[in-house]
Amino acid sequence: MPAMNTTQFDWVKNRMPNDTQPVPPIYEPELTAEVVVAAGLAKNPRREYWVGTPTVAAIIGQKFIPGLLDYYLGKTGYRSQQIPNEPKDPNAPNNLYDYVPGKHSARGKFADRSTMTSVEVGIVLHRNWFVVGAAVALAAIGGALVTKRRMSEGICAVWGAGLGDRRPARKNSINTGWVNESFRSYADYMQTPEFADHIDWLISQQELMTVAIMCAEAVPWRCLVA
Repeated sequence: MPAMNTTQFDWVKNRMPNDTQPVPPIYEPELTAEVVVAAGLAKNPRREYWVGTPTVAAIIGQKFIPGLLDYYLGKTGYRSQQIPNEPKDPNAPNNLYDYVPGKHSARGKFADRSTMTSVEVGIVLHRNWFVVGAAVALAAIGGALVTKRRMSEGICAVWGAGLGDRRPARKNSINTGWVNESFRSYADYMQTPEFADHIDWLISQQELMTVAIMCAEAVPWRCLVA
C-alpha cells in the first residue's frame, strides 16, 4: 500500500516535534479500495496486488538494493513523516490506549495534496489489455524495423488483399472438385473480374521491379499460389 490520506494522522500517538503526515506522494483511500474490491471479485485472484508506484519502488528496492534503501530512508524517513512548520499539539487526542470519540471520515486532511489517479493501478487492474497493447506495439516496431531494412536493401513488401484472404462460398459453385470449402470459395473468386484486375496489376509491376509472390500460409500444400 502507498501513503494514503486517512484520518490516522489526526489521532496517531506522536512523539516527533511536528504533526505527522503520510510520506508523499499521497493517494486517496478510494484508489486502494478499488484494488481491494477488484481482488475480492476476481475469478482468478493474484497472490499480491501492488498499489501505487511508490509501493512498486519500495518492494523492488528491498529485493535488489536493501542496504541503499535503508540508507535513503534513514536519511529522509524521519523528516518526510512530519508536516514542515506545523508543531504538534501536546494535548491532541490519540488512539494508542483508547479510541478517539466522534465521527470520522475515511479521508484525512491532505485532500489538497493527494491524488485519485495512478498509472500503476490502471495497469494492475487492466494488465491483460496492457499486455495486448505492448505486444501490438512490439509487433509494429518490429515490422517497421524490418521494413526499414528491406527498403535499405531495395526490397519492399505490399499486402495484396485482392489476391488472397478468405472468400465467401458460392451456392452454385462449379469448382466442386475442391473438397475443402475454403479452397473451393477461393477458386470461385479467381473467376471474378475483381481477381482478374488484381492479377493484371501484379503483372504490371514486373515492368517496374522484380516481383516475388509470397503466400502467408504456414505450409505450402494449403496455398493455391504454390
